[in-house]
Amino acid sequence: MNKKYGYLLFVLLFLSGSAYTVEFTGTRAAGMGQSFIAVNGDIGGVYHNPGSLAGCDVSEIGFNIGSLYRDNKLGAMTGMIFTWPYADQDPKRLAVHWNNSGMGEQSVQETGITLAKNSIFLKYPFRFGGTLKWRSDTLVGKQGVMLDVGAQSDVVKQKVTVGMAINNLASPDKDMAETSLGCGVFYNSVYGKLTSDIKWRTDRFFMSLGFENDFYEGLVVTRYGVLNAPDSYITCGVSTYLWPLGFDIAFSFPYNSTPGSGYFQAGFRYRFGGPHFSEIYLDRSIEKAASLRHSIKNLEKKKSKLDKEIIQLDEYKKHPDGNILGLPGVSQEAKKKLIEKPKDAKKEEQRPSYEKKAVTWPQYHKVVPGDTLRSIAQKYYDDPNKWQFIYNVNKDKVERGQPRLGEELMIPKP
Repeated sequence: MNKKYGYLLFVLLFLSGSAYTVEFTGTRAAGMGQSFIAVNGDIGGVYHNPGSLAGCDVSEIGFNIGSLYRDNKLGAMTGMIFTWPYADQDPKRLAVHWNNSGMGEQSVQETGITLAKNSIFLKYPFRFGGTLKWRSDTLVGKQGVMLDVGAQSDVVKQKVTVGMAINNLASPDKDMAETSLGCGVFYNSVYGKLTSDIKWRTDRFFMSLGFENDFYEGLVVTRYGVLNAPDSYITCGVSTYLWPLGFDIAFSFPYNSTPGSGYFQAGFRYRFGGPHFSEIYLDRSIEKAASLRHSIKNLEKKKSKLDKEIIQLDEYKKHPDGNILGLPGVSQEAKKKLIEKPKDAKKEEQRPSYEKKAVTWPQYHKVVPGDTLRSIAQKYYDDPNKWQFIYNVNKDKVERGQPRLGEELMIPKP
């Protein structure tokens, strides 16, 4: 397809909308423009793709509170999610959630239970799950039971994830909750995490985009997003994770339409297990210390070599007319060339050219004692600060901040 027409199709899909109102969502998703179908291992996925909860590795509880301002009316939102693994050998996750949203005379309540499981499909990691939920809406005066189902798969390990979800199946009334079909893509780049969702509801597509980036080694996380459904919002959010505690905040601002609308949401979460904040930063400090020791050894070797060269130059300055062949450090190859060439030849020599061999990426490195992510980055990138490139594609081979001995790491192109 011609790129020009591809961009036009993208714009048309994005500007199209559907009768969709922002309802219940996790605070992290709210900051990313509700683009969350392909995000794995976050408890907020219970509202977007129940299959993503299979990636939650420890028990976790989360609370969300916020305000919804729409058509110059102010409403409030509250919610709670609790998820835990209940089968270690055959990884399964169980979660319950409760939410309440009120605006004017309308009040919507929802309670649900989610079951998610990890599996392997065609050699790819596969996560799937379902949510059975009960909803009551005072405005339409109806209540009923509905079902959400979803699945995810890692197309490229630690890099690209795709997901699909169907929400509000068997809804008793579309004014209370419309059935929607959606798919999403998650891309983990060295610059941040990019997400994109496309959903079909009623008779139209709508699209959302999200971006997330870490600062200060993950101490602060910022998020941005665009949501069009059909009201147009720009969203943003910020988080700090001092595990086992985590805090999230999200805002939305209308653009191009929908004056007098928007939302604010705050979230709090607690993890029952997993590494704590102090352990995470202790591991990183140990890794930095090991990398610094390795750098110091390399610098000492370079210094020793430079000291020898300085001594050789000083000797030559003392005896400029002496025989250069007697100086220490002159290679046998250089001596041979000097002997073969007449001493009175003064023609300018053409310096030998060294062709730099093309480097093919990715490369592979087998971890040996003393290796750290920073020392490996120094070896392949000549810059220890680029260790994050290696970590992003080898997370499953890194334990407590250190690559496991004997593992073969993939070294991506920087």
